[in-house]
Amino acid sequence: MKFSQMPYERPDLEGMKQTLSGLVERLKGAASYEEAKAVFLEKEQELKHIDTQATLASVRHSIDTRDQFYDGEETFWNSAFPQLQEYMQAWTAAMLASPFRKDFEAEYGDLLFVNAEIQLKTFSPEIIPQLQQENDLTTEYEKLLASAQIPFEGKTSSPPPTPFSAYGSSCKGSASSPAPHHSRRIRARRTTKCCC
Repeated sequence: MKFSQMPYERPDLEGMKQTLSGLVERLKGAASYEEAKAVFLEKEQELKHIDTQATLASVRHSIDTRDQFYDGEETFWNSAFPQLQEYMQAWTAAMLASPFRKDFEAEYGDLLFVNAEIQLKTFSPEIIPQLQQENDLTTEYEKLLASAQIPFEGKTSSPPPTPFSAYGSSCKGSASSPAPHHSRRIRARRTTKCCC
């Protein structure tokens, strides 16, 4: 399947929160490692779906920051990811407290839990508004960069990708997505997925 053919649909934020909360409770209530691992793998599938939809929206927004639909989706994800981090923190705490931690370490390695312990120290629900504001400001920067038109050798074009660009731009008027925005989102997902 080509990237352009991949379907995008905004997930229901409240539904994602409920799903993650339910997975946390099921992990806490697991009676065996096999049951805990099944919940773990189910959560991985859920996060893959969330990450795919967020990435589709982000990349399509970076291709043309003037596209109103994907601009709205970018705004949605700017607000959603910090909120979802709180639920991922609960998952991480449950994994760290799991009586099957040794079994997970044997199968997935102990770095999973080392990173989880660090991750718990890097987020607090109190900073959600600041994370959302950071996301919005980064999106505004992307739009500003994408709107720049520079005359050069008789042609007018957008600036070339900077060393900080995650995506190059090959069409006039499209945006280069600065890495801090995309990387921040990936970094947030990586740290929230450290116990995944």
